[in-house]
Amino acid sequence: MRRIGFLAVAVLASTALITPATAANTPSTAITSQDHCVAEVLGQHDDGQLELAPPVCFPTFDAAMRHAGLDQPDPITPTNVSSAMSATSSIIAVHYDFTNYGGSSLAVSGSACTGGYINFRTHYTSWNDRISSTIHGCGSKPITHWDNAPSSGGNCSGSKYVAWTHVPNLGAMVNATSCVHYGA
Repeated sequence: MRRIGFLAVAVLASTALITPATAANTPSTAITSQDHCVAEVLGQHDDGQLELAPPVCFPTFDAAMRHAGLDQPDPITPTNVSSAMSATSSIIAVHYDFTNYGGSSLAVSGSACTGGYINFRTHYTSWNDRISSTIHGCGSKPITHWDNAPSSGGNCSGSKYVAWTHVPNLGAMVNATSCVHYGA
C-alpha cells in the first residue's frame, strides 16, 4: 500500500511540474465558474438576433475589459468600468452574475444599440437566468431584460426590466433574464 501511495504522489508531482501556468490575461473560450468574458457582435440577423463570436474569457475583469478595448492607467474594476467606457467605447453592456456588479461578467461589444437582442436560451446558454446587474453602455437608448426567450426565432416576451442607466440590482429579474434587447 505504501508503494502505491508513493507512486500516486510521484505521478501527481511530475504532472504539476510539466503543466504550464496560465497567465492572468491569457484568453480562453471555455466559460468557468468565475470568468470575465467578452461577446463580440459580428452582425445582426433579419429578426434582430445578434450574431456573436465565441466568447473570449479571462480570469480577471481588467484583462477582459482591456481585450474589449478599454484602456486606462489604473486596473479596470466593476466599480470604475463605467468611467472607462466612453462614447467611443464599443461596449454596449456589461452583465454580472451577482447584484452590485459582482461575480463573473459578460461584456457585449462591437455593435451600436440598434435594437438587436441576445437569446440566452440559444446563445451563451450559461448566462440564461443568471444576470443580476448590468452596466449600461447604450447612451440614451434602453437595455431591456426579458424573462422569456423563444426556443427558436421570434421575439422576447414576458416580464421585463427596462434599464436607462446602470442597474446594480435587477429586482424581480435577478436570475430570470433569458433575453436582452440593446436599444429597444
